[in-house]
Amino acid sequence: MLFRIFICVMTVLCLYAVYSIVKIRNFYADIRNPAAEFTVKNPDSPRNHNPLTIVEFVNYDCGYCAATHLVLLDYTEDNPDVVYVARPVPYANGNAEQKAKVVLAAGLQGKFWDMDKVLTEYTGPVDEKFLSETAALYEMDLEKLKTDINGNDVFKFAQDNAHASQRLGLETTPAFMIGKMIYQPDAPLTLSDLIRMVHLEQNK
Repeated sequence: MLFRIFICVMTVLCLYAVYSIVKIRNFYADIRNPAAEFTVKNPDSPRNHNPLTIVEFVNYDCGYCAATHLVLLDYTEDNPDVVYVARPVPYANGNAEQKAKVVLAAGLQGKFWDMDKVLTEYTGPVDEKFLSETAALYEMDLEKLKTDINGNDVFKFAQDNAHASQRLGLETTPAFMIGKMIYQPDAPLTLSDLIRMVHLEQNK
């Protein structure tokens, strides 16, 4: 009788362990796979079945964050085997929420990375003048852009990114994840810092 109880207990523990492993894997898979698929850079890279993925939670209204963003982008441009995921989050500070919506709306016209570049360097308000000039520069449909900013798709994308940030317990920016390691640096990120972080993840 005791043996049967022992077997039952061990079976339950094993099932719980498997469930926990699957749950953790699904958690990180969700973080790495945004609803807005156009925010993924190098999605078709040679992944060797286990690609290194960097996920950044982007705040376009933070100069300190912009410097970090550029370092991450430069690194992934030079390392096409690394998958990079940008998750613009509608933070409540300043113009961050509106800028997140604008870049996601541009993504619906295939212009996410163009708008990302502009907003990383731009510190002013997202007003009519900015939208019309940027839309003209990158040959976007201005009326569609303005409609999409407050549309259901952009709302869904922004909420998905905000939810991912909350699930990780992120409270400050800049914030990014390399593999399963979360970083919220309190000093400017340098390329050498990033290379060291990547090596730590790769050598686990």
